[in-house]
Amino acid sequence: MNRIAKLSTIVALTAFPLAGASYAAGTQENWPQQIDQTVATYKGNNFNIVHSNTLDAGEWVGNTSASEQASFQKALASNRTLTKELKAHSVSIANVIGASQAADGGLTFYVR
Repeated sequence: MNRIAKLSTIVALTAFPLAGASYAAGTQENWPQQIDQTVATYKGNNFNIVHSNTLDAGEWVGNTSASEQASFQKALASNRTLTKELKAHSVSIANVIGASQAADGGLTFYVR
């Protein structure tokens, strides 16, 4: 009986971290109101650039109001290191229309 209890405990403890990783990968890391803050404070170069005309209609919905877009552009412009990295990849900051954060902390920028 002792062996069965130990084995059950080991299996249960092994499964908990896997369930947490699955949940983190499947949830949206940034709500729209937080992406501005994330972009403004982002450090690093773990990002992807996706041109919006290459996406299927259901992959990303870039319906933002003029004030949300202005707020996003202001946050992006305030992060000089990130804007320099994007410019090094031939991305005009004015053409960045949105961003999302992945479970690993990286960003995806959507460019028109």
